[in-house]
Amino acid sequence: MLKGTFLLCLFACSVYTFKELIVKLYAMNRFVFTFVFFALLCSLSGCNATPSVTENALKHTAWRLISVDGKSPTIATPVSLRFIDALQISGSSGCNRFFGEAQTTHDTLVIKNVGMTRKLCDEQSNALEHQLLTSMQNGIQAQFNGELLELNGEQVFVFKPVETDAR
Repeated sequence: MLKGTFLLCLFACSVYTFKELIVKLYAMNRFVFTFVFFALLCSLSGCNATPSVTENALKHTAWRLISVDGKSPTIATPVSLRFIDALQISGSSGCNRFFGEAQTTHDTLVIKNVGMTRKLCDEQSNALEHQLLTSMQNGIQAQFNGELLELNGEQVFVFKPVETDAR
């Protein structure tokens, strides 16, 4: 019954407008309407609750680190990432400023051609800088979790979005 109803819905989508289809299905049966409505909703949204981290999704965004392995960073300078045109990346690693080229492949973020300042900082800031930059240079799994950006490697780095300047 449901399979036939779903196939009928697919056929009907090509004949009726969306509004007409909703009215006809609701008139048929509330259960069928509910099922078909959620099936259509899933097919339109791709049933993907966490969008992929792609170059287009990152372009023109800025992020601030809010946790490492579930704990707030306790360093003086905030850790930040900023992605601009051609997916160039820049930011602060908690000690030094850095820049480079980023690319994404299969939800993995990799940065290359990294340049940075060379200040000497406290041991904790140096350790965090090394963990983050090494992970990103080696390639780190990246995913969106709601509005947050999570980088999952040996450590889990969670970033929240921050306002960016006009593009």
